[in-house]
Amino acid sequence: MSTDPYDDLQHRGPERGSSEFVAPTMNALAVVAIVGAVLGIIGLLPVIGSVLGIVCGRIAQRQIAERGQDGGSMARIAVIMGWVGLALALLVILFVVVLIATASAPQ
Repeated sequence: MSTDPYDDLQHRGPERGSSEFVAPTMNALAVVAIVGAVLGIIGLLPVIGSVLGIVCGRIAQRQIAERGQDGGSMARIAVIMGWVGLALALLVILFVVVLIATASAPQ
């Protein structure tokens, strides 16, 4: 038996080199969701990117909760950005429809 008081500090948890250590992985759908939401909010893929961000973000949140992966904040931000991008896209579409309707109305 060892009398060294610091001996147990070396054996408290699994080390990075051991087979016991498992680092949490980033959820791939969270990355897809944030990319889609960014593309939707900047206007490159306004509707498709926003919907992709919302749907993939929600699925990623569920997977992260089940599997213990990283990316929860990224998925949450993607869902929020997706809704904001979708709202902006719908406002632009509504504005264009009203603009066309008022321009083509007889005077």
